[in-house]
Amino acid sequence: MPEQRHPLTGQKPVQGDPTEEWEAEVVIIGGAVGGMGMAIALSTLGVSSVVLERHRQIQEINRGDALQPMGLSILERWGVLDRIVELGAYNLKEWTFWNPRLGYLGTWSFENLDFPFKYAKVLRHPKIHQAFSDVVVQRKEIQMHRGATVTTVLMNDDRITGVMGTLDDGAVFRARGRVVVGADGQTSHFREFLGIAAEQRYVYDHEYLMVFVDKPQIPELDSRGMRWITRNGLTVLIPLDGGTTLRVAVQIEKGSLPKWRKLTNTELLYQLKLRAPVLEKVSATLPGAHSYSVHWLHADQYVAHGAALVGDAAHLVHPGTAQGMNMAFCDADILAAVIRNGLRRRNLSDGVLRQYETIRKPVNLGTMEKSHAQTLHHTQTGLWHEIWGSRTYRWTLTPEHMLEMSKAVAGLYNPTAESTGLLKEVATV
Repeated sequence: MPEQRHPLTGQKPVQGDPTEEWEAEVVIIGGAVGGMGMAIALSTLGVSSVVLERHRQIQEINRGDALQPMGLSILERWGVLDRIVELGAYNLKEWTFWNPRLGYLGTWSFENLDFPFKYAKVLRHPKIHQAFSDVVVQRKEIQMHRGATVTTVLMNDDRITGVMGTLDDGAVFRARGRVVVGADGQTSHFREFLGIAAEQRYVYDHEYLMVFVDKPQIPELDSRGMRWITRNGLTVLIPLDGGTTLRVAVQIEKGSLPKWRKLTNTELLYQLKLRAPVLEKVSATLPGAHSYSVHWLHADQYVAHGAALVGDAAHLVHPGTAQGMNMAFCDADILAAVIRNGLRRRNLSDGVLRQYETIRKPVNLGTMEKSHAQTLHHTQTGLWHEIWGSRTYRWTLTPEHMLEMSKAVAGLYNPTAESTGLLKEVATV
């Protein structure tokens, strides 16, 4: 059967012949951190890839700053961690919880974990993106193409064989591979094309406003993040830029950003102090007045038609425990090993690729459920939560519970390509 062209959902299909032709063992749709992480994971195993990213430049994103201990161990194996450090990543040894009336509530600490990395690292997301980009250009196995918008999917019978689209200058490209990986984010057109449903597990009533302030010179914020649980919801203080700046993530009512944009700096600071009294003597501005919505969404499956989904294309998690980017690293780590083994055995059927789904999907579900449970506790609002909710939180934070949550936040319950044995030598058929 001749190769068929199908329009990608929401896109206009390519007409005519391509002027650019690329081929590799894997084609990756999406070249943000998740897509580049997939390419780097493959390259460490000697597998070639073509990465297609529609944006020409790295995008400014005011979230996705935290690299958890398990993520750091994977980035070290991929050869990315040194560049992360060079760009100014700041070690975070624990998260502490506070309430304006009750004071200290509890801690999630990484220091006592039985793991090589006893800290997280925080770095502004564009710098994390830059670190990945710097590594990608050094890997001969990776062809990175920016300004490449995928509009068409190529199929032979029931299997995807590649994609087509256009470059910024109007040129038509075609990229072929043995496997196509969708890393095109939370509104994944590729997931829609595959016919994979994604269940919205919960609809949250809030979003997060991002504000930058100078870091207060107090010991409670040295190598620590703070989470303030109040009747107004959750406010998170994240040290950035070598510990000199704070990103303040403020829980606001969904759809209320226009109201916050109208605040003067004095009014804004008053609202911040209500939520986090340690911000008493800082100044604050609203550059860009950015907020973002939060979701709990999970794809019904990760594999179909010779293709796979990773990262936000497969799952969206509330950021309360900062797991989204780290889940994407774990996805790429497992999928790269499964693909490498399938290539060696000359078998990349959906049945083989589903080994990735079998390993990752239940673990991702567990991670999202833990994050959701914490979210419901931390983001409750109103007088009842002020009187009883924070007290209940403090009373239930036993040492055993805090250690379990520290392990979960660190990502220690994620199997890796090493721990599953996927990296053992595979015989060539």
